[in-house]
Amino acid sequence: MTISMSGFPRSSIGGATDFFRGRALYSASSYEMAVDEKERKLFSLMKTCFPDLYSGLKIEDAYKLLFMERKDLSKGRYASDKEETNYLLCMLEGYEFMLKTLDSPLTCDLYQALHDSCCFDVRSKDAPFGIPMGFRVIGDGAEAFQVILGSTLSAKGYEELLMKHKFSKCEFEGQTYFPFKDAIVNPEKTIDLSAKQLSFIKLKPTRTESCKFYVNFCIDKFYTARKETESEKLSAIAALCQDLDQMHVFVDGNIRTTGILVLNKMLISSGLSPAVLEDVNCLDCLSIYEIVEKIKEGQVFFRSLSA
Repeated sequence: MTISMSGFPRSSIGGATDFFRGRALYSASSYEMAVDEKERKLFSLMKTCFPDLYSGLKIEDAYKLLFMERKDLSKGRYASDKEETNYLLCMLEGYEFMLKTLDSPLTCDLYQALHDSCCFDVRSKDAPFGIPMGFRVIGDGAEAFQVILGSTLSAKGYEELLMKHKFSKCEFEGQTYFPFKDAIVNPEKTIDLSAKQLSFIKLKPTRTESCKFYVNFCIDKFYTARKETESEKLSAIAALCQDLDQMHVFVDGNIRTTGILVLNKMLISSGLSPAVLEDVNCLDCLSIYEIVEKIKEGQVFFRSLSA
């Protein structure tokens, strides 16, 4: 295989005073204006360049493509901004960037660019100065992410992760590497299928170059997979997104990058319908088959928006 501070200002939308965007200070009203402008720009791109995909989509529904959990759609357009300042504006930018680079094959550099496009200056309680750009580095605090039995963790998904951790390997410059074993702590030590305690996928400390290696491994695995039928395409896409999510090569923003931008890039590039997953965190540790079923259901929801 070729391996080619505490507290922050917020708007009334999010619950307090102002939004920051780069060095620009947004009031609540000016943030809404910025979102409206970005939404119109994205909508124009969809209608002009991808009419067959988005012909029936209404501009007032465009934000529904960008939420990480569909249950939050009932809370309104700015529901995610209540937890993460600038979320919607950045996701609009990320989705636009994804569509504009649709003809480019997925690479490590493009994966990072997709992440940075949708996370730039997104701020939260845990990231008051913004989500870090680029890949993880040692000491950045990215240590683990929780998985929930029956929601983002299944017995079959756990079994697949265990098999990858033990056996998934590649050859590079005459040496054998086990990327999942190098990136993730043994799942047998951190995941409890009895649900008697919280379960985690625990990450090992890593360097930027190692993150790039892991991403290239996942991408090469996808491009060498058999993808002749729709079923094969969906399975390969599900596996790619699951692999990238589990590697968790960014401090934050992994799941929105993978479960919204990468997923839909690969679906559209493969001639398939976009999807809006009920919960993008299903990629964490459900099985490939279960993720494929989630994607199919997400495609049905997308088509309901475009009907």
